[in-house]
Amino acid sequence: MSFQLACSKGVLSFELYFTEFGFFRYDCLLMPSINQFTRFFQSQSRILMIFTAMLFGALFPQFGAYSNWVQYLLVMMLFFSFAQLDVRQLQFPKQLLLITIANVLIGIGVYVTIAPFDTGLAQAAFVTSIAPTAISSTVITGFLGRNVSFVSTAVLLTNLTIAVVVPWIMPALQITTSSISTLQILTPVLTTLLIPLVGSRFLFVLPVSTQKWVLGGAKYSFILWLATLVIVVAKAFQFIESQPDIDPIRLVQIAVLSLILCVMNFWVGYQLGGKEFA
Repeated sequence: MSFQLACSKGVLSFELYFTEFGFFRYDCLLMPSINQFTRFFQSQSRILMIFTAMLFGALFPQFGAYSNWVQYLLVMMLFFSFAQLDVRQLQFPKQLLLITIANVLIGIGVYVTIAPFDTGLAQAAFVTSIAPTAISSTVITGFLGRNVSFVSTAVLLTNLTIAVVVPWIMPALQITTSSISTLQILTPVLTTLLIPLVGSRFLFVLPVSTQKWVLGGAKYSFILWLATLVIVVAKAFQFIESQPDIDPIRLVQIAVLSLILCVMNFWVGYQLGGKEFA
């Protein structure tokens, strides 16, 4: 006799049978369903690839030498994202304004809260929490099938806003005593954002066959992002290796605090964005 109990992780088979000698044997075998395993791997493969890319960058910090490629990779990824977006779909709802304001206020609030106890840790927290919407988020949002137009607008608005206000905030909070040029920060941001945006508009004056050929490269956006991730992680570990006197405990403190702040920023963004833009 054979009884099968289906479950989410496989099929639990109970087999009870008699041998030719009149004895019986009872087997309980956990046999994972091949189809279920395949579906699980397909759904989680990109997450596994992301962690693999991070691990690869950590193990081979020499790839940090290619850090000057990051801007070009970001431009290509944004080009494919913007090319598939109708400019008329760009949205400027009140939620986006609230998210931008929260982005700035969280950075200031975190620094003011931590600075009396640990100035160095407060500076790391400020840099982490005031970081604008990641440029690569448009690519990830597209993979998830979410609202790309809203995220694209968030990338443009938050990056430009932070580039303008940071040179004023840092001296005001005495994070630095040296003057910071707004143009120095704004130039690479504008270059990274505007080149793909303008380039994607010019794409549509080309013949349709050429447009399809160019847009065919969009399928490689995830690979471009993985390459960017490898280089960024490698650069971080390359920096750590170049600082032999760095305190391991301090690294752990910064890592834990950064994780907390990232989760908090995601949660605030989710709450302010609402279900419509979540």
